[in-house]
Amino acid sequence: MAVGGIACTWLVPDDYNLGQVLNVSLQFFEAQRSGKLPRISNTPWRGNSAVWDSVLLPNGRNYSLLGGWHDDGGMLKLTYPTAFTVSLLSWAYWEFKGGYASSDSLEFGANTIRWGADYLNTVAVTNITSASGGVGDIARDRAYWGAPERATIPRPASFLSQARPGSDAMAMAAAGLASAAVAIQGDSLQVAQKYLQKAQLLYTYAQRWRGLYAKFIDSGKLYPSVSMYDDLAYAAVWLYIGTGQQKYLSEAVAFYSRSVASEGHVSANPYQWNYENVVPALDLLLAQVTGEATYKANVEAFVNKWMNSQRDADSGDVFYTKKGLAKASPDGTLQHTANAAFYTLLAAKTVLKGNYMMYACWARNQIGYMLGDAGRSYVTGYGAVQPRKTPHKGASCPPADVTDCTWETAYYTTDPNFHTLRGGLVGGPDDDDAWVDDRDMNNPANAVSLLNSAGFSAAVAGLVANDVNMAKCQQGNGFIQTVLLKAKGLPDAAGARWWEGV
Repeated sequence: MAVGGIACTWLVPDDYNLGQVLNVSLQFFEAQRSGKLPRISNTPWRGNSAVWDSVLLPNGRNYSLLGGWHDDGGMLKLTYPTAFTVSLLSWAYWEFKGGYASSDSLEFGANTIRWGADYLNTVAVTNITSASGGVGDIARDRAYWGAPERATIPRPASFLSQARPGSDAMAMAAAGLASAAVAIQGDSLQVAQKYLQKAQLLYTYAQRWRGLYAKFIDSGKLYPSVSMYDDLAYAAVWLYIGTGQQKYLSEAVAFYSRSVASEGHVSANPYQWNYENVVPALDLLLAQVTGEATYKANVEAFVNKWMNSQRDADSGDVFYTKKGLAKASPDGTLQHTANAAFYTLLAAKTVLKGNYMMYACWARNQIGYMLGDAGRSYVTGYGAVQPRKTPHKGASCPPADVTDCTWETAYYTTDPNFHTLRGGLVGGPDDDDAWVDDRDMNNPANAVSLLNSAGFSAAVAGLVANDVNMAKCQQGNGFIQTVLLKAKGLPDAAGARWWEGV
């Protein structure tokens, strides 16, 4: 019996320690912190930076905009992507809290959400009835290559107001705060109530002053937006979940209808769920809180599109690469795939009926691709073959007592980054599964960002919460079973579309 037990264990395929991966993914957000940092950190090479971020109020006082996250490998702090990131992390913590608990990351997860939400809480400047859209200057930020801790470049703050409306960005900030309140209310009701109050204020601003933020905020060049009613609906539905007030649900439904009618699916590809298109998220949330069949049908269509598309780049909105990555077309990145994996896990838990493991194993398959199933990891600081040259100023710069950090010593060098940046998901491979590890700051395939990592971290939390692993997904089939199946001409449990048989 003992021998048989050993053999069976050997036959089950090895898998990633997804609890460890969840912890690693959260370390990326720790590395992105701006402001005064805690002494205890998993990222000791990061220190205080941008401690003077502020705005001068009409009364002559400085209003601090301390904190938040750097958006990517640079030093810009941008409200819109930060808010969407907070909403995804909060949603994961709310629905998959057990994953954080079982991986000993409960406090880490909550603190990550609070770091982002605390910054969003400062965004609404009640003294001047406005909201900050971002801190930093794009041109100056791109011209400087050095550690954030040593940067002295000017960091102007940009604002949205009645004269400079930005319903999309302010509504997303409201959604981020409201979702954070929902996520952490069991841990700190007082903090959750503070977030809800500010979320309601930002939502009021967003409703009153209609317009798109990109017209007035320079960062709109980096994160353009063509819709606002989906963002307003996203804020309203999270406020409904957080407060239970029926008016927010009514407004969410109304804004959703207006978005679909006047903005369409606000994206060239309706199956890309990202900061610019939250209609898929609205379908999922409204299906949960209303139970209406229309929303549920849209959720099913979204999931089916991602799971059941063909292995052909010309086949439509979603296709599969030869190595099994589901990609959004055109120009899809791992961000969209990770978001779809998270979405599928949420849908399988809350809306879809049927074989949960079929959906969960598809998500596991896509996350596995990112972790190394296709021969390399696309997550910094994880895996034997991992990205080591991603354009990240903090990670590339040696300490000041080692050498100066310049374009020549830290950017143009062919050496790996001096520090190991952990948990950052890069943009990822092309349609042929090809990817080159270099420090090209103009190539999104190599970039790390809040938006890249948010859905990835959230999806991993969902997998950990439900203990989704390859042993379950392959139904115990390991190396020998796979060889025998192939010898008989039968489908390989680990081969293409194996999740359909779960």
